Amino acid sequence: MSNGYVISFLQRFRTKVSANKALLLCLFVLGAITAVTLLPFNLGIKVSGQKSETQTPANPEPEFPNFDIRESGSEKKAEVMDYFAAARTAQHKDASKVADIRDDFARGESDLKSRIPYAKVEYNTDIRTPEVITPDVWQDKMEFLSEPSGLTRSEILRNFIKENNRLIGVSDTQATTLKVTADYTNPSGNMSFARLEQEINGIPVFRGEVQAGFTPDGQIIRVINNLAPGLDYAMVSRDFGDPLDAVTSAAGYINHEFKSAELAKNAAESKGSKIVFGTGDSATTAEKMYFPTEPGIAVPAWRVLIWEPINAYYVIVDARNGTMLWRKNITNDQTQSATYNIYGNSLAYIDVAESVAPLTPGPVNPATGTQGAVIPRANRSLIGNEGALSFNNNGWITDNTNVTDGNANEAGVDVVAPDGVDAPFPGDGACPGVGCRVFSSTWNPPPGAGAPAPNDPQSRRGAVIQMFYIMNRYHDVLYQLGFTEQARNFQQSNFGRGGAELDRVRSEGQDSSGTDNANFSTPADGGRGRMQMFVWTGPTPDYDGTADADIVIHEVTHGTSNRLVGNGSGLVSNMSGGMGEGWGDFYGHTMLAEPTDPINGVYTTGGYATFLITAGFNANYYYGIRRFPKAVIAFTGPNGRPHNPLSFRHLNSNCNTEIGTPTAIGTISAFPRGPIGVSQCDQVHNAGEIWSSALWEVRSLMVARSGFTAGTQRVLQVVTDGMRLGPQASPTFLSERDAIIAAAAALPTGAADAVADVREGFRRRGMGFSASIQSVSPAAVTEAFDSATLSGGTPVITTGNGLLEPNECNSVNIPLINNGNAAATAVSAVLSTTTPGVTVTQANSVYPNIPAGGTATNTTAYQVSLDNTVACFSNVNFTLTITFTGSGGGSPQVANYTLPVGQAGLNYNFTSAAGTIPAGGTLVGGSQGDDVAVAIPLPASFASTVYGVPVTSLSASTNGVLAVNTAAGTAFTNAALPSTFGANPALLPYWDDLNSSATNVLNGGIFTNTTGSAPNRQFFIEWRTNPFGTGTATTAPSVQFAVVLTEGSDAIRYIYALTGTGANLNGSSATSGVQRMDTGTQFTQFSFNTPTLTPGLQLSGARPAGVCSPGTGTCSGGPTPTPT
Repeated sequence: MSNGYVISFLQRFRTKVSANKALLLCLFVLGAITAVTLLPFNLGIKVSGQKSETQTPANPEPEFPNFDIRESGSEKKAEVMDYFAAARTAQHKDASKVADIRDDFARGESDLKSRIPYAKVEYNTDIRTPEVITPDVWQDKMEFLSEPSGLTRSEILRNFIKENNRLIGVSDTQATTLKVTADYTNPSGNMSFARLEQEINGIPVFRGEVQAGFTPDGQIIRVINNLAPGLDYAMVSRDFGDPLDAVTSAAGYINHEFKSAELAKNAAESKGSKIVFGTGDSATTAEKMYFPTEPGIAVPAWRVLIWEPINAYYVIVDARNGTMLWRKNITNDQTQSATYNIYGNSLAYIDVAESVAPLTPGPVNPATGTQGAVIPRANRSLIGNEGALSFNNNGWITDNTNVTDGNANEAGVDVVAPDGVDAPFPGDGACPGVGCRVFSSTWNPPPGAGAPAPNDPQSRRGAVIQMFYIMNRYHDVLYQLGFTEQARNFQQSNFGRGGAELDRVRSEGQDSSGTDNANFSTPADGGRGRMQMFVWTGPTPDYDGTADADIVIHEVTHGTSNRLVGNGSGLVSNMSGGMGEGWGDFYGHTMLAEPTDPINGVYTTGGYATFLITAGFNANYYYGIRRFPKAVIAFTGPNGRPHNPLSFRHLNSNCNTEIGTPTAIGTISAFPRGPIGVSQCDQVHNAGEIWSSALWEVRSLMVARSGFTAGTQRVLQVVTDGMRLGPQASPTFLSERDAIIAAAAALPTGAADAVADVREGFRRRGMGFSASIQSVSPAAVTEAFDSATLSGGTPVITTGNGLLEPNECNSVNIPLINNGNAAATAVSAVLSTTTPGVTVTQANSVYPNIPAGGTATNTTAYQVSLDNTVACFSNVNFTLTITFTGSGGGSPQVANYTLPVGQAGLNYNFTSAAGTIPAGGTLVGGSQGDDVAVAIPLPASFASTVYGVPVTSLSASTNGVLAVNTAAGTAFTNAALPSTFGANPALLPYWDDLNSSATNVLNGGIFTNTTGSAPNRQFFIEWRTNPFGTGTATTAPSVQFAVVLTEGSDAIRYIYALTGTGANLNGSSATSGVQRMDTGTQFTQFSFNTPTLTPGLQLSGARPAGVCSPGTGTCSGGPTPTPT
């Protein structure tokens, strides 16, 4: 296929990027593309007035964001739908065949639960197939997915797939051909893993693998499945075209410019389906693979790896036409001993000092400006394969070798081109002789007296020795935690123990590509990881980042998490990328901690390196590179507030109203937030602070319970195992929380205590039992601080027609569910209400004892009386106060309910008429933007409902979405209803890719207006905008529409004044409708990508009358009690 076709296709195929939202065109790959240095997933430094390698507050997203054609913003565009349709046709399938495969998932899930009632299934977000198959991790004692077995783990897993082939979507024959790529046990013996991979005609399927964790006796703990389902292997194409075409197409998607030599095929290094272009560690590679676009369909593709001075990218392109399918920036911000002269700490978990000038715990007041003092170096002599380290067959440095280059790590500086370690550093003297395999220096790092600049030869030597030592210590600890060869670690030789080798990390000190930062790039297993450490230019002389062990460990942990989660292809969302950042901070803090470090203390990442990162900044040992220090939430400052107040809700877009600014303290913290970082609440580094804070709470509990050494080992073990037990593409905070709980539950000893500590640690940071996620990106979450204990179930009206109705006596049963880890006994409850006209005449009931995980119903029915003053279709509020002993504790618990009077009509019906939008209106602040959501101020005392839900707040997206009582989704690609807008009502008058920024429309934005007088007011929310990319600063709006809410009513109206031009005419690319939530049948779609929204149209939405028949009399009995 010619590049000309690719250009033509891409000119129709629009991929949105935050920097300029331009069309991403292939254009001129060789010679005509300006190379752009991009922002890695790195430490996340951004200070006002200083240039940084990272995201800025004004533009927090990278220029070339991660992309997946199956779930990105272009997912439902006509060009993509055409692409999917063509792929189906090529394999003799159509949309109905794909739907049949999805139906089989549901049938398979039902079959699984009929055999294992406690099983749960979670679906992935790309092709929406069953990804996590797990027992309920909130059970008292987890019941695993299989019985103990003496078979090999890979065969146990294969048999599970065959038993559940409708759920997983592969035939018995295909299951038999799955390739065993891992079957191993953690060195500690606590857990084992097996992994099977999917190949077609010897070519791997992208992410096509299934893995499982096992107890020591062979029970399946969890299954993580990403096999491509429903494929007919005989029908997939074998035509992969020319890999050079794929490489040049891929380069166009990141504006990369090749030199001619870099495109020369390296025949010596090319093997099988992997083609190498150019030479060296940064050579470009193209690997054949099949890319599943949806169930039943996979297309031949090339996964291209391109290295840049700071970033590195995987780009997957269709082998037939160069279409970009997926993209990820993979850069996140023996017998002879050897002697290393380093900054160590024999008391720390890994015998490494936090920095050359450690200060832990840090100051409890940032205003003191306290700094650490340089400590002496000490010698460490070891082979690297002593005792428990016998897995290092050749030690850290192979016998008869005398440089900082070994099986796990190559260390040096990178101050000259080309990219890579310039050369590893030799020992002090030649071998044999004095100084052979002795690595020492006269390094005098600042703030030592008379310290030279970091480019001093001895400074460089000392820094490289320190980095080499830290990296090998880290490798050994992670190996013992299970990050072994089969788990896809980084080693030059795997000694025949499985996995891909030749991928030791290249650690590049004082890298010349940047300053004031650090990063790590993680290719898939077999590709060398690259760590780039920079100098920090705030003070004079500059500081060397390798002198700060927190930073080194943070970066190399990106390699660990990116290999264990998706093998370089996972962690693609902000939330999952945030976990990558949080893991980095957590492993650094935990590994460098000492037994004497108090739980109630302040700890930082980058405390040494960030001195004077901005003018006058000397609170570096309090803040480091984050908004807040690492501290348990119970540790408070002089105002009684936490030093680190962050919890789950601070992922939401309004986080800064509580967090405040570096100069103005917010409402929740001991001191103002630090000056480093961006304002976007769910940006990866900000999200990472929340994740690492939750893990730090877990660590504090385990150390307090088990002691420093045992507690540290335990928390590192379950967190590391959790990476392998969670989703492999884009895990969320809650899915990974559950994976860590599962890992704790599988510990051979102390499992119950470990589970309790994990649950409690996450609860303290708002990720308790009932926490939920409404949207991953942008993040919209609901935090909860509850435990897994007794909770109320769904009330059931057992009299009459099963409805509460006026002038009626009703019997009500309310089941209780025991989510705790012990039986609940002495259970009783009191039902009460404050709703006028409603009386609870039988308020008290006892319940039988409820076993852990069980449910029980009240032994005496509650009795509720409604008089004639209670209006049909109104709501009654109840409170159930539950007292008990046992369960998860926390008695009394309170459950609140809102029950309808009668049953209103379920779905809105739209009727068409003519309508106009009144002139005037007030601009809503912040609404003159693109892909943003803003809060809509309600008129004073204005009351209305949508689907009977009282409207207490409104949020509007610039893309034509109005959300009730939650943040509006900002997705710019419309879809058919119901769609993913969470559990609250969403009104969608004109959901499309709209841009109200000043560069796209004149006087655009979202406006509000109120007409009439209370109690009969009409509230208008009006959009004046243009479709994305169709206007300039002087272009008048071509799209103008409004939502109208009526006071005291459930009715809605949509009025259209202007409805687009050209390809967007009359809503041709928009969705119009309303939905109660993102699942179920309560939604009404008026139009989807059809030209039916015409100027002057008014759609009036009302629900049918419903059912409400007054009864024959109230109950007899006493008044509603007040619980005590």
